Amino acid sequence: MADKYLKDVKILIVDDSAFMRNIIRRVLSALHAEQVREASDGEDALDIMRTFVPDIIILD
Repeated sequence: MADKYLKDVKILIVDDSAFMRNIIRRVLSALHAEQVREASDGEDALDIMRTFVPDIIILD
């Protein structure tokens, strides 16, 4: 049931480790999250947030 809720949730992953971003993205994908963006640092995250307003931000 929870996976249906993640379908429309916008999520931003911010982590300097590409490996960790990949793991988090895979978990979210398994939960059917479709609107996921990634940033490697705070500056990238702010740039992404100019056009993509996340409901949830996952930070390292």
